[in-house]
Amino acid sequence: MKIFMKNITSILTVFFIFISSYSSVAQRHFAYNMQEALENPESIEFLFISKEIITADIAKLVNLKGLFIKDANIKELPKEVCALQKLEQLIIVNVPLQKLPSKLNECTALKEIHLIKLPLDRLPNTFEKMTSLKVLIMSNLPYLKLTSTIFPPNIEVMHLISLQIGEFPKSVQNIQNLKELKIQHCKLFDFITDYGKLKQLSTLSVSYCVIKELPVNLTTASIKNIFIEYNTLSKIPASLLNISSLETLSLKANTITTIEGEIAQNGSLKKLDLSYNFFATLPESLSNLMALTELNLTANELTTLPNSFYRLTSLKRCDVSFNNLRTVGNNFYQLQELEYLKLDHNYLNAEVWNQIVKLKNLREINLAFNNTGNIPTEIVDLQYLEVLNVDDTGISLLPPELAQCEKLRTVRFSNSDHNFKFINSVKLETIPEVLKNSSAINFFPPLK
Repeated sequence: MKIFMKNITSILTVFFIFISSYSSVAQRHFAYNMQEALENPESIEFLFISKEIITADIAKLVNLKGLFIKDANIKELPKEVCALQKLEQLIIVNVPLQKLPSKLNECTALKEIHLIKLPLDRLPNTFEKMTSLKVLIMSNLPYLKLTSTIFPPNIEVMHLISLQIGEFPKSVQNIQNLKELKIQHCKLFDFITDYGKLKQLSTLSVSYCVIKELPVNLTTASIKNIFIEYNTLSKIPASLLNISSLETLSLKANTITTIEGEIAQNGSLKKLDLSYNFFATLPESLSNLMALTELNLTANELTTLPNSFYRLTSLKRCDVSFNNLRTVGNNFYQLQELEYLKLDHNYLNAEVWNQIVKLKNLREINLAFNNTGNIPTEIVDLQYLEVLNVDDTGISLLPPELAQCEKLRTVRFSNSDHNFKFINSVKLETIPEVLKNSSAINFFPPLK
């Protein structure tokens, strides 16, 4: 239900952005029902229909550009809709519509179609002739059959959400202008077989689809962003990380244990998310991702990082929380571009501070739920530090040098019981007066 409401909200946003993009006087060209629209039909460019019937008179709205139908008792659109030569956007949400007009392709200006929560079971045979169509969003269509559908050739954005797809329609791989393909909450028996034909594909997102294996030739595509999340992948080929055009790769929440093969040098991949998997080790060749600025490894089973990890010198954000780390190695300090570091919920000891205090650009540090002990006086060297979390780290002293960290605004140092419920106070040996008097830093719990 939450996903559906999110989709509806996004559709509403798209519709009203579409309206506002035309003119500052769009309000004058907008009608909320048929009766209002027919009072001055030639002036109406946008029509919102809710809980009423669309009549044949809609053909009189000769300048209509956007038609939004929601919660109306409509099983079939009147054929006169096909006469709307200026119609650019059609959005239909939560109506008992069973089929689209067979001659919808005669709306030659139609650029966007959004079909949400309908009992629709097929698309019209003339669908492939809608050559002006650029955006196709279909969500919550439980009866729709797509296997034999031939899609229009010029679609650029396609979202398929909560559909019973089964065998993936082969015609998708022939949409040569396709730039963004999102498939979510669909059970797929197979997948696109030839990504090499999708020369324009920039973003591929496949989540909650029970995908067990990646398409063999996915690596042949010229693609920038891949999100294959919340599936059941158990392994990935290194070649996936070797795509020369790839900038973002998220494989979050699968069951991956290994990267097979050697990761080649890659100067394009900037964001990599391998969180919520089952990695116990990572290959040394990970360091070949020279352009990587964000790396998320949270919730895996790592006990150590690759010896060459320090070579990821472009890293700005690094999250290795909720693992089994005992050490970060002796060269971790060489990651001098790091700004945000999360190492919480591991088994690190005080030695990790020797690496951290040398990372001069750090803005946020999270070491909570480790055994790192007291904060060293060298913390003063981190002049960009804004947030420090040392909850449940065995801390007993706060160094006065914290007051010299000019940008520091938040320090957390609570302890917790064995049920991870925070105790409100920590028994500190002493509290430096300079910290008691500091109004710039918020301490949790407050200093007394």
